[in-house]
Amino acid sequence: MKRRNFWVGGVTCLLALPLLVPVFFMRDPWPTGLRDQYEASTLEETGARNVVSAIYLGYRAYDTAGEVIVLFLAVMGTLFVMRATSAQTLGRLAWEASECPNRHAPIMRLITSKLGPVILVFGLYVMSFGFASPGGGFQGGAVVASGIICIAFGYLASRAQARHVMHRLHQVEVFAFMLLVAAFCSGMATGRGFLANPFSRSDLQPVVFITLLNIVIGIKVGVSIGLLSIGMFAGDVNE
Repeated sequence: MKRRNFWVGGVTCLLALPLLVPVFFMRDPWPTGLRDQYEASTLEETGARNVVSAIYLGYRAYDTAGEVIVLFLAVMGTLFVMRATSAQTLGRLAWEASECPNRHAPIMRLITSKLGPVILVFGLYVMSFGFASPGGGFQGGAVVASGIICIAFGYLASRAQARHVMHRLHQVEVFAFMLLVAAFCSGMATGRGFLANPFSRSDLQPVVFITLLNIVIGIKVGVSIGLLSIGMFAGDVNE
């Protein structure tokens, strides 16, 4: 199998080589018209100083909507597969191996109780200020997931607790997804269209909508990753 994968990878590289080599020897400059337009009009049209946030939550919001849907389906599919494959056995062994007196020692809970909330607050900051600084919903969500996992490792002492936490996280994930759908459709209620900014005709700055989307997307991403991590660690959630 390894030898077969090696040959497949080698043939793929050889086939792609004739397409990639001319790119590095092109004398024509790279097109910069769209980039220059984003740099010139992003702050005025969206109020966001971070051009990346303005692009994926404004100019290319359809891509972001698709990514959120793919993430939601991926989490649901992964949890379903974990219930029907050997992943549950691996998770059960990992959980049972970790259920020892030293795992939930006072020092462990002390560290996670102090470090976890700090990580969560930092993740919220990355979400909220993604319009003005590097960050955003997806980056902040990854940070929030780290905080959730940190707290879970320090406080979940049994599989029953893990199942309860997973159930709550799943509820939050579904609620965040519904909020995103409502936000995407809110522009239709104001006559602006699907994925349009509903505050564009009000006194509120357009960046308010981008900030709200960043926060909801960050919660969705963070809870999804945390849910999967706890599920893989705890094994079969149906037991």
